[in-house]
Amino acid sequence: MLVASAALLWLHTPIGAQPGANCSASFFVDETLTNGARWQLCWEHRSLDGIVLRDVYFTPPGGVSRRILAEGSIAQVHVPYDDNSARFHDITDDGFGDNNLNNLTAAECPGGALLQLGGKNAICQQIQPRGHAFKGLGMQAQGEQLSLFSVSTSGEYNYIPIWRFLDNGAVELLMGAAGKLQRFTTDSRYGWPVRPNGVRGTSHIHNYYWRLDFDLGEHGDDDVVEEFNYLASADNTRRALGVTRIINETARSIDPVGMRSWRIRDDGAANANGQPISYHLEPIDVAHRDVGPDFEPWTTSDFYVTRHRACERYASHNPQVSGCADNLAAFVNGESLVGADVVLWYGVTFHHIARDEDEPMMHTHWSGFRLVPRDWMDANPVAADLVTCAVGDVTCDGQIDAADALFMLQYDVGLRATSGQLPLPDGALYTYACDVSGEGACNAIDALLTLQCDVGLPNRFCPPVEGLRATEPAQAAAPVVVTVGNATQSPHDATRVTLRAAAAAEIGALSITATYDPNWRGDIACVADPAASFALSACHVDPAAGVVRFSLVSPAGVAGDIAAGEIVITPPNELSTAPLVMLDSVVVAAPNGAMLATDTQRDDEAGRLFLPLVER
Repeated sequence: MLVASAALLWLHTPIGAQPGANCSASFFVDETLTNGARWQLCWEHRSLDGIVLRDVYFTPPGGVSRRILAEGSIAQVHVPYDDNSARFHDITDDGFGDNNLNNLTAAECPGGALLQLGGKNAICQQIQPRGHAFKGLGMQAQGEQLSLFSVSTSGEYNYIPIWRFLDNGAVELLMGAAGKLQRFTTDSRYGWPVRPNGVRGTSHIHNYYWRLDFDLGEHGDDDVVEEFNYLASADNTRRALGVTRIINETARSIDPVGMRSWRIRDDGAANANGQPISYHLEPIDVAHRDVGPDFEPWTTSDFYVTRHRACERYASHNPQVSGCADNLAAFVNGESLVGADVVLWYGVTFHHIARDEDEPMMHTHWSGFRLVPRDWMDANPVAADLVTCAVGDVTCDGQIDAADALFMLQYDVGLRATSGQLPLPDGALYTYACDVSGEGACNAIDALLTLQCDVGLPNRFCPPVEGLRATEPAQAAAPVVVTVGNATQSPHDATRVTLRAAAAAEIGALSITATYDPNWRGDIACVADPAASFALSACHVDPAAGVVRFSLVSPAGVAGDIAAGEIVITPPNELSTAPLVMLDSVVVAAPNGAMLATDTQRDDEAGRLFLPLVER
């Protein structure tokens, strides 16, 4: 009964020339999407399963064709009602194939093609837009997907299983539930009013299960299944990834707090970056979960991985032939998965609370999950031809070097603008490549870390590590004291004010902002690092705002009594006085990028240091 209709496949000559196309032309799907991504697969019909997909291959744009799935199918639709008036098993009770497989109309498949099974329109095949494939600043691309769906009737329900194959290699598996409400009650504990006379639609659960026989690459005996869990730190500020290989048949539950997910990787194939190719199962619908009575043990877990056995077909009410058990929970008996062809089973729960809008026909409601390629390719295939700027490469020239550090320093003092558009305007740096340290700004700390990498003083943010993901805590010991020194008169009737930093610990990056009255009419100039203690330095005066900024970087570090910069004040005439100079902000970091505690001399409640009036 399981393969009666499928036998028609083998009455035709297989397409041997196509990768993995072990089926006749009528049951072969081969679509190349606009960006060059190609999906190839076979489909067949079974009395209980309905439509089954097998030999699913994906070819990235300009890449290599590889098999993902040997076979994928719906393994059960389990529907227990809240009042226990029914506990349906729609796949094994009714079946999704034969007479229950709908004959689709052209109106149900707008813009698509109807694939036939013995004169019946069994599948709708469509190419659809999927929205943004990516969206950068000044760039974007729209994506496409190949969609295959059928419709099967069970009781008053019409189920719509959809497979969506995206042009980035992802696969979305969805189940739509449509039709009419099937059972009613007058008990307020178990239903919701849907008619004026108080008749209630009985609330119920849909437990959908999928069976996925992965054969990554070409062979299924070298696939490895891993579980991802994220463990939060005691203060819940960090999450550490834990990856555990599953070596025996296992049943697991979803864990939204631990952000649990699973992947299956090929132990014998890698991408161009040396990473094992894999597919990641991403739970999407995790808001509802059903754990049924003891006689429904398969509901206690959501994810199962088993050793392949041909007779293990359905999550529940599995035919007990060839020594196979009745349900998923019994399939898991500790058999080793090492060197075995593995099968993944995944279940999604939806609790349907009826509403007025479900009469006379329900809105279709959807449940599902996603399979995402992880390192299947060495880059984003949808954006492979784009020129992007890595973290630290603010010049967008493909290199991270002293030029990038200099641009960062110049931006820190206001000598250079930033831009989020590509290609970059002349003289600008790329905004989103500057925050190397991850502290949320583009400043001398980023220039420090970039320059260290360029001169061979490695830090933990140098490539191949892509930027800081958690900032270092401020170091409270040995504060750096920044002061405004005494004003001194130069031979050219200008007044020089030195900004000094006294540091017991070595300084790697130092940024100082000083302010003065912008209405003052004289000239203000600046000199950064007058003693040339730092590797890079810059300063800038913004007379309209009355701001002077200094930025200095030393990869190896500078300690002691440091002259960070000078402010040169030239009054407009001999009768004028110099303006008051105030320290506005100070940022200091150690050579490793860690923030250093700072202090300033304070003469007012605002914590700013005022230079005494200098009369000329």
